[in-house]
Amino acid sequence: MHKINRVKSLQIDNFRGIKKLQQPLNTDADVVLITGPNGFGKTSLVDALNILLNGYYYSERKPLLCIYGDEKDLEAKITAKVLYDDGNEEDICVRVNDKDILELTAAGYEWSAEAHREIVARASFFYQDLINRLFDEEGAEKTLKEFLAPSPARVRESVKAINSVKKYLDGKEKGVFNLPGVISQEQLDRQRQEVVRDFIQNWNELALYQDLPGGSIPRLEGALWFEDSGMLRDNWTSLLAELVNSIRSLRAEKLDEVSTDNEAIPTLQQLMTLLQHLRDQIIANNQRDRFSAFVHSLPDGAVLLPQERLLEERERLNRIQHSITNTKQKVEQLQLWERHFQNPDGPGLSEVLLALRNKGQEWLNVSDYMDSNYAPPVQVIKWLKVAVDSLFLDDKGVDYYMGSWQERIRQERMQLQELIRKQDYSYREGVKLLDLSNQIYQMAEMDPALRELINKLNIRGSQLSKENLMAELNEVNDSRHQPLQIIGAIINSIVRWIETEKAIISREKSLREARELEKAKNYLDGARKALEEESSKNSLINTVQSLPQRDMGHFVGMVNKIFSRFRIVPGLHPVQLRPGNRGARSSKVETWDIRMADGRPLSTLSSGQKAQLGLSLLLGLNVALDDLMPHHVLALDDTTTAFDMAQLPREASLLRQIVYGADGDDEREAAGRVSPRRQLFIVSHHEDLTHRLIDFLIPPENKNLHILNFKYWEQEKGPDIEQLVISPARSVNADSRREFGCFLDSILNTQ
Repeated sequence: MHKINRVKSLQIDNFRGIKKLQQPLNTDADVVLITGPNGFGKTSLVDALNILLNGYYYSERKPLLCIYGDEKDLEAKITAKVLYDDGNEEDICVRVNDKDILELTAAGYEWSAEAHREIVARASFFYQDLINRLFDEEGAEKTLKEFLAPSPARVRESVKAINSVKKYLDGKEKGVFNLPGVISQEQLDRQRQEVVRDFIQNWNELALYQDLPGGSIPRLEGALWFEDSGMLRDNWTSLLAELVNSIRSLRAEKLDEVSTDNEAIPTLQQLMTLLQHLRDQIIANNQRDRFSAFVHSLPDGAVLLPQERLLEERERLNRIQHSITNTKQKVEQLQLWERHFQNPDGPGLSEVLLALRNKGQEWLNVSDYMDSNYAPPVQVIKWLKVAVDSLFLDDKGVDYYMGSWQERIRQERMQLQELIRKQDYSYREGVKLLDLSNQIYQMAEMDPALRELINKLNIRGSQLSKENLMAELNEVNDSRHQPLQIIGAIINSIVRWIETEKAIISREKSLREARELEKAKNYLDGARKALEEESSKNSLINTVQSLPQRDMGHFVGMVNKIFSRFRIVPGLHPVQLRPGNRGARSSKVETWDIRMADGRPLSTLSSGQKAQLGLSLLLGLNVALDDLMPHHVLALDDTTTAFDMAQLPREASLLRQIVYGADGDDEREAAGRVSPRRQLFIVSHHEDLTHRLIDFLIPPENKNLHILNFKYWEQEKGPDIEQLVISPARSVNADSRREFGCFLDSILNTQ
């Protein structure tokens, strides 16, 4: 397989924020600078490159597909024309399905092994918003320690086994000396007998009913289950299985026959399922039971609506619904006003007015600079004076009126939203009570006893409350002989029976563990002593694990060489990598933890310092892993934002060397004495820094720089991208190059 030296063109379809590029992007350049406003898809383009070249994406980027509305069965497609290291070109393609699974189509290219892809991505793609993924001790999933210097397999297994045994002994040793109280077998047997007697009694009461859905159930003979002494017979589990098999017809669908050798708990659970189905059928078939079920579903304390008020209540609920709709429209209008003076690309009108109040006079104070060649334009100062003077229409100022208006709009919107919440709750509860009232009255009309029940309550002047209805229902129905009540009692017996069986199993397990631990007690002291010795710093395993650290010197030296190119405060350089770990004991991961020269950990660095170190780590890793990398492409998303103007020339100088090379690099690269130059994709989110970056990255003769400027974004299509080509600088003589080098050196040394 070949390595990719350059991505010459790129097309993206249906990926993240990009529905479809209007035309393929011309990326046939040494440097591709990606610019434009935030939120227009620049990072999505870098993510597409990461997937294309590395077959990898970070979980924070999901979902990968660009889906609008009810679109289904879509896939994303990333296609590119690439140049290989042997000079040949090929069109390659990656498809992404709706499960975010990647599929590469290429004859001459393949990704790294799946276990290596995160490291390869870390060595070639920089994301400012995911910078913690570059460091072992923070967000990296696959750590450098695991990848570059793993412990030998047998050592890792030994460490894992030792930690596992220690954890087991720590958890179980107390149990040997302090075994919790175990219920006696005699007590559990007696508990089981009582439950079975209750079960048989309730079951036989249900067997009296011959008109059950699916037919009658068989009566149980106590003599078959119990011996004369009152003990359960040994074959009781077989009798239970036969009972379940005899009533399988209660379910319409086919059920597998229960084996007579089956354990008790699964058989009891299947029996309970059959009884629950029987209960549901009875409710569905019995009008009075359905009536009872509807009354039960009334909220506690609810009172049925009088029949003569049902239509009036329906009209009231319709008015509430109409009011909710109107109020929501008002909220939407207020939200539009709240967003009207906002600016997604920067400060809104309110912030601008406040800035004029706080800083306007200070900005106008430019008298000390008016004689300078760098004085601000007169037109700007005149406009600013008019803006500052007109800000104070009276003693309060325009910004005060703007803020007061915004607060009034916000308060009214919040009040309306609270009103919607209350009205919506009232509407839903009202609809529920109205529907239940209608259904209960309809069922009462079809059953004289139920109709009489409601009339009796009305004559007494009693409310048709849930509680009153339930009390009258208990008088209408003799609960001792109602099948539903009996089935409930049987199910309760089965639940207690299952709990008893679980207690018996738990007792047997506790006794078995106690016997095993008692046998192990004689070996505990010796084993613990050996484990503690092997867990100490002087253990043989720790000696073996420390050996790979010697091989990290070259890599760390490269990182420090790059890191020193930045302007850094004393105490940071040179950095060191120390063996460490992260995670809980059961899921501990080996890491290379970063320490500054003065011993400070990574967490103490500022965002700018961390960005400098992260970029140094990425570039050092990219060079160190050159043989493993499947491509010679770098992508940096937003490295400039964390840097200031003093750091920008240093970053640009470093990138120029990586991309354009130095004098004589062409011959040295051909001879294999230097690492091949990289194609660079760099994203800048900062307009001023972008302009400075272009100045510093102007390509030398025979090199080229392309700019992809994201101008606009449409929902149906995605970004509108302007493609620009920067002409290379003309060649200069050796004296001029030396003078320019001295000029750059003076800049770097004075900033």
